[in-house]
Amino acid sequence: MELREENRSLQERVDELETKLTAAIPANLEAAEGSELAGAREENEALREQIRTGQLKPGDQLPTIAELAEEGRLRAHIDATFPLAEAAKAHAYGETGRTTGKLVIDPQR
Repeated sequence: MELREENRSLQERVDELETKLTAAIPANLEAAEGSELAGAREENEALREQIRTGQLKPGDQLPTIAELAEEGRLRAHIDATFPLAEAAKAHAYGETGRTTGKLVIDPQR
């Protein structure tokens, strides 16, 4: 019984994250049908489906990610940058679950 509840909880979290991800896609991407962006979006959706159905295991997508990075088509969204002295603050912020991108701790600041 507990396992079912845990699975349901995990599925709810996945659904929540997918909703947030979908909401984060710029509205103008819809107007980009047929463009390079639309192709990247379709490729991303195909990869997600392969992962979801178990056709692609964690780590199998690394060559694709490396290729996208080399082509400059992969960009990380940075939510916030913190100086090293505020690392604890960065971790606390990350644990809120309200971040919209990556958190960067910059030792040079």
